[in-house]
Amino acid sequence: MADLINKTEGEREILREQKSDDTLQPLFEQAQNTEEDLTLEKPTRFISKNGVLYREVLNQKAPEMSASYTQIVVPQKYREQLMEVAHDSPQGGHLGIRRTTQRITKNFFWPGMYQQIKRFCQSCDTCQRISSGRDKLKAPLVPMPLIGEPFSRVGIDIIGPLPKPSRRGCRYILTMIDYATRYPEAVALTNIETTTIANALLSIWGRTGYPKELVSDLGAQFTSRLMERLLELCGIRHLTSSAYHPQTNGLVENLNKTLVRMIKSYSQQHPHDWDIKLQQLLFAYREVPQDSTGYSPFELLYGRRVRGPLDLIREFWEACPRPEPVSVTKYIKDLQSTMEMARNTAQEHLATAQQRQKAHYDSTARCKSFEIGDEVLYLTPTKANKLQVDWTGPWKVIKRHSGVNYSIYDEQSNVEKLVHVNMLKPYVNRSVNVCMIISGEETGTFPFWEGNRKAYRSSEQVKVDEGLSQSQQKQVRKLLNKYDHLFSDLPGRV
Repeated sequence: MADLINKTEGEREILREQKSDDTLQPLFEQAQNTEEDLTLEKPTRFISKNGVLYREVLNQKAPEMSASYTQIVVPQKYREQLMEVAHDSPQGGHLGIRRTTQRITKNFFWPGMYQQIKRFCQSCDTCQRISSGRDKLKAPLVPMPLIGEPFSRVGIDIIGPLPKPSRRGCRYILTMIDYATRYPEAVALTNIETTTIANALLSIWGRTGYPKELVSDLGAQFTSRLMERLLELCGIRHLTSSAYHPQTNGLVENLNKTLVRMIKSYSQQHPHDWDIKLQQLLFAYREVPQDSTGYSPFELLYGRRVRGPLDLIREFWEACPRPEPVSVTKYIKDLQSTMEMARNTAQEHLATAQQRQKAHYDSTARCKSFEIGDEVLYLTPTKANKLQVDWTGPWKVIKRHSGVNYSIYDEQSNVEKLVHVNMLKPYVNRSVNVCMIISGEETGTFPFWEGNRKAYRSSEQVKVDEGLSQSQQKQVRKLLNKYDHLFSDLPGRV
């Protein structure tokens, strides 16, 4: 701000710059012909005071008092500097477009200022990095494929470290869920080294069999060479979610939330024995029907209702007789028929639930995509430090994997990441003003372009947006014709 004040000579300087600014000449003409008073129908006008051009504005808050205020019309030379003071400086505070505009319009005006201030604020590198949360524009939901075969695809994740370790030193939980039946598995762990995770998975697969596909995040335990080798030997295809986008593995994330809540409730009375009761907590989860399928995970996996504590109470009250014995063949046929019907029904429920979920999610979603070579900012959660910037970059898009996943690359750190499109937003570069410095005195004339110096009016060549109404197009064309003398096909004039 001090530099801006020191470089000017006050009123004489602003007057000289206004007079030499071609873009302000039509406004000087309007000021000379202005005699009408301000009204609600015409709330602005241009006036001249001591030769300096002002814009006078009727105060809309008190029009009955005929109150008005004036704005200095700013020549092109000082517009960029004024915006820097109003937005980038410590006194500016990097406030948003609306507040920056309000701050400037209290004292200043220039043609096209609102769009210029908007572009200036949007291209602010600092603001782009610290804007809170995700970009408001999110991509439409891509539903996961429906899986019909139990334990064909499973999702895994790790809970922890838990605040209260068990007596046996367990602070972590490896969780797994089947995509077809929603059947959960979990193992309490003392650490999350790759060997520990591998042994826990093998113990689970000893009961369920090896899955065909395994979905996990990009945690080091799941992407290490040892884990990849184990999955290769077991014939398992490894699918990973993009960074900081757990929705890709949403089933296991929902399981984790429910399981943590159950452990927290149980730990109120037994804070150090939760690992012993873990299987009983899983039983409670397996017994309850899922909204998405209409069946409990136990029913979809075993083809029958699980016999739980409430069933025992009912049997005691009813004194139910023992069921009649059936042959093995009949039992297997009945079981196959029951399971096939249950799984078909569950698939229908899942499809309906996904359609309902997608419709709800997509109601506020818009298509969002980037091209290879685009510069983007990448959202990195920073809950630990509120003063740390949220958006890092700019990164460069180097590959598009699908409609929602991209590979981005940072040249400075030589790091490549696979990320979801909702974690990205375009990076807007601010245009830099370049001045030509000429050393020594100017003795000769400026070398103008020599050629056909005949100018042709070209306002008729300006294309008017066809999306405007007929009356709006006529108004635009009338305005262009009014200032037709400003248009030329010669270089250097617009």
